[in-house]
Amino acid sequence: MMRSANEKSIVDMDTISCIQAPPVRKGKKKQAKDEVDHLKQAEKKKRRLEEALATYVAIRSELEKKKQKK
Repeated sequence: MMRSANEKSIVDMDTISCIQAPPVRKGKKKQAKDEVDHLKQAEKKKRRLEEALATYVAIRSELEKKKQKK
C-alpha cells in the first residue's frame, strides 16, 4: 500500500506531536516534586523548632530547680 505525500506528512506531524507531549507532563511532575520537597523541608524545620523548644524548656526547668535549692 503506497501513501501519498500528504499522508506521510500527517504521520510525521503526529509523531512530532507525540514526541513533544512528554515534556509537558514532566513539568507537572517537577512541580509536584517541588511541592513535596517543600513540604518535607517544612516538616524538618518544624521538628527542629520543636526540639529546640523542648531543649530550652528542659534547661530552663533545671535552672529553676537550682535556683530554688539555694
